[in-house]
Amino acid sequence: MEGLQRLFHKFSSDPKAVNFYLENTTFGLFYFQRGDLQKVFADKKLLHLLKLGSAHMSLDLNEYLDTASAKQIHKLAELPGEEVNAAHDFPLRWIINGSSQKSRCRVLWLESDDVLLVGLYDILPSTSNTGMLEAKRQEDELRLFESVIKNTKDAVLITKADESNELPGWEILFANNAFCEMTGYSREEIVGQTPKMFQGEKTDRAILDKVRKSLELWEPCEYDLINYKKNGEEFWVNMSITPLTDENGWYTHWIAIERDITEAKKSEHLLARSERQHRQLVDNSNDIIYSITAEGIFTFASPAWIKLLGHTTEEVVGTSFTDYVYPDDIPVCAAFLQKVVETGERQEGVEYRVKHKEGHLVWHTSSATPINDESGKIIGYDGLARDITETKEAKELLAASEKQYRQLVDNSNDIIYSITAEGIFTFASPAWIKLLGHSPEEVIGTSFTDYVYPDDIPACAAFLQKVVESGERQGGVEYRVKHKEGHLVWHTSSATPINDDSGKIIGYDGLARDITQSKEMQHQLVEAKDQAEESEQRLQLAVDSGQLGIWDWNLKTRIFTLDDQAYALIAGKKRTKENTVDIWFENLHPEDKERVVKEVEDSLRSKTEYNTIYRFIHPNGKQLHLHAHGIIIRNEEDKAVRMIGIAQDVTDEKIEQIELLTAAKSEVEESEKRLKLASKAAKS
Repeated sequence: MEGLQRLFHKFSSDPKAVNFYLENTTFGLFYFQRGDLQKVFADKKLLHLLKLGSAHMSLDLNEYLDTASAKQIHKLAELPGEEVNAAHDFPLRWIINGSSQKSRCRVLWLESDDVLLVGLYDILPSTSNTGMLEAKRQEDELRLFESVIKNTKDAVLITKADESNELPGWEILFANNAFCEMTGYSREEIVGQTPKMFQGEKTDRAILDKVRKSLELWEPCEYDLINYKKNGEEFWVNMSITPLTDENGWYTHWIAIERDITEAKKSEHLLARSERQHRQLVDNSNDIIYSITAEGIFTFASPAWIKLLGHTTEEVVGTSFTDYVYPDDIPVCAAFLQKVVETGERQEGVEYRVKHKEGHLVWHTSSATPINDESGKIIGYDGLARDITETKEAKELLAASEKQYRQLVDNSNDIIYSITAEGIFTFASPAWIKLLGHSPEEVIGTSFTDYVYPDDIPACAAFLQKVVESGERQGGVEYRVKHKEGHLVWHTSSATPINDDSGKIIGYDGLARDITQSKEMQHQLVEAKDQAEESEQRLQLAVDSGQLGIWDWNLKTRIFTLDDQAYALIAGKKRTKENTVDIWFENLHPEDKERVVKEVEDSLRSKTEYNTIYRFIHPNGKQLHLHAHGIIIRNEEDKAVRMIGIAQDVTDEKIEQIELLTAAKSEVEESEKRLKLASKAAKS
């Protein structure tokens, strides 16, 4: 409590507090520390208003405020400091000796002490107990009105009634949520400014002058105007501005109800442009555009009638369509119009003969759309008639040709396709679903790169480029394609360029054939050939070596394949599925390793056969002497890929050779001793 008392005397040293006190505490002041509403302190003016003595300087607000006002103070105490200072004026209703006294208050947050000052700057006439219910009703209505304004979908802006002396226009006091959403500004950015902040280069000055004139005469007005959002985007707004008065009839505020009508303006513009285009289309169309009543009487005919049938539009209007249609075809036209009536929708495609003014017949096709009155009843038809005399025979021939082509495409075992110059499918025949699993509907609109295996896309692109460069059909490209189920299949394709009227290539017609089976057979043949060659080489080595152990070393994977005899010789343990060359290299005699590796590298580099003898430590610990002889297998690029050879245990031969050499050496040494003794004896 002592801290709060010191704060009361500290107000005079805080410029903000002093200014707040001078401007906003005409009828009193109370203050409290945030979070401690049990200790609310009032100055003498407020105590006097409440008819209390100085002994009541510490108050319980719940005893002197109505429920709504008490809640307002509690809510205020929970707001962050910056939101407190941004708060607008708010009312408080005091209960004094059974009567109600309403005040207008403002608030200031003293950040250093986290204290809220609440000043009473205006007092409204008190009401008796009898009038309290009416006052509460009015307050509830005001709160409801405020809620409606805040939450209505229409944008609402409220300004002062008189122009500001400091600002260019009418100062804004309030903007609802819809207005903030429409303009992109926050309420804090808007309040205190004028509507000029929303105006820009395309804002019509003439409209603004009309608005100003209406406001000067205190007259409501409504205008459409271009305004600007915070991000600079322009938009059309419909403004309805109305003056507000107080209970004495004085004008106090302007309220503007605004709606974003940008889309409506765009629609108006499009409609006007559409009407102009429609008129131009009608006047310049090579087809007859007409309107007839439900009874078949012409009410309009476009200028094309005189060109196609010889009559002027004035001759046609007011006559019946039966005056021109060949008698045998009148039932067809009547049935066509009946179909329009039954469906209530536009119909087209009817073909009939019409009498030319000069007497000969021409073929027409027509479309018709129903015209409805306000009740929905059909009162006529708008239609378009086209001369098809010259094209009818060609159309019939084309239909026959297309039928034949369709049968060919639908029954083809190969995929027939069309793609744009960018590789987008515009057509795919039914064979696609049989060969690749996708329906034509799934394929159309997608790119060929969605199906071709990524590694083969460059080959396909180069193939299409060859079509472009030659301007002629190309074929023979082979590539892999992804089936819908995920596996790859092989295709070969041909393509023919599609040219526009200027000769520019705008796409390709092509045929794709599944060659997966053929590719697999080719692969099997190559493998069989390779296997035969390897078997022959192994057989020859086995023959040459007298059925010795055979080894096969894949230089790329390092897999070291051994037959049973070689496996027992080198590994000496239970056979595993695969071994690397390490099983051999790790057991080379340490003194021979460097030489053996060099001999292998020399053989690979010089393309000579590998032939050597080296010492080998068998897994059982015994030292062997092995003779290795191998040949090198190379691929089409002449790169060594495998080495195939034999392994022979020559330990016994080596030991015998060593023993013979040792014996021979001993004999030589013994002979030298005898010779020395004989020589010595002879000298003596």
